[in-house]
Amino acid sequence: MSDSRLTLAAVHLPCADQEKMRAFYCDVLGLEPGEEQVPIGDGSMDPWITLQTGQVYVVLKPRAGFDGDPRPDGSASVHLGLRMANREVLDEAYDELTKHDIEFRSPPKDWPWGERAFFFLDPEGNLVEYFAS
Repeated sequence: MSDSRLTLAAVHLPCADQEKMRAFYCDVLGLEPGEEQVPIGDGSMDPWITLQTGQVYVVLKPRAGFDGDPRPDGSASVHLGLRMANREVLDEAYDELTKHDIEFRSPPKDWPWGERAFFFLDPEGNLVEYFAS
């Protein structure tokens, strides 16, 4: 019997404006770009941009055939949870991000399950969460 466990390798983020999203995730949030990927059979042949986040990477890709309809206005397509090293680093990241034109959904808050987190939107309305235990 083969091993049937699944391992999450990537999260694909369909984009209307791939360059604006790259600038936000790399220049504002500080993620490192990885290798570009060229899709086959899913619409645009523009390279997809990979962003390194540890063992799971984020792919910024033009919205294409497999993505379905564009998301309705006012709803997030994706909720990305990015773990910070500790609460102090999280609070420092919040202070740094407030210097940018970012729509925050909450300031850093301690949650009953032991995490501290804050939430904000990326340029296309996806929800991004920074959290630390």
